[in-house]
Amino acid sequence: MKKIIGIVALVAVLGAGAWLFMTYMGVQNEGLRQEKQIVELNNSNTIELNQYVASLKEQVGIANLKSNAIDKVLKDALSARYSPQQMQDPKSKGSFYSAMHEAYPNIDLSLYDKIVEFVKQKRADYSILQKGMQKQLADFDIWRGSFPNSLFTGRLPDHWLTAQDNDGNMLSGQKALDYLNTISQPNGSNNGGGQDAVKLPGLND
Repeated sequence: MKKIIGIVALVAVLGAGAWLFMTYMGVQNEGLRQEKQIVELNNSNTIELNQYVASLKEQVGIANLKSNAIDKVLKDALSARYSPQQMQDPKSKGSFYSAMHEAYPNIDLSLYDKIVEFVKQKRADYSILQKGMQKQLADFDIWRGSFPNSLFTGRLPDHWLTAQDNDGNMLSGQKALDYLNTISQPNGSNNGGGQDAVKLPGLND
């Protein structure tokens, strides 16, 4: 009888061990898939925003103007960085016009109006991309916290999850996840390095 009990106990232990191993491997593989999906989505959003800026510059006739400051201001506008008042009223504190004027001193009001009109059209499109990123990140958090995944996700996200910060540094793991959570918000921006507002002389005076 004791022998039978011992065999049953051994089988139970081996079965539990096999279950733990298979669950662990499944969690790790799924974690890798989701992390790479987040990275791919972030890269896709970055490309889309860059294309918006390139199209905008072409339409308003400044496609040949090479300026990181201008690109940054335009990306912030498309990413809803500026409030409606800051977009519409050139005289408001921290206005979009003020930022554009600092980055491009020769800008005229007619050109500015064209830019604002384009931004209005594309903000909604980019907002959809930001919401997509927010959902992807939320799904990842829910998946990590759900049982039995939570038993094996203590070290996730790991090095497979990456993102470039404002200074061009490559972040990974939890730092990258925190950063992506920040820039996917409606008042953030997601432009592959340059997410924070550019310090423009006189803009915040």
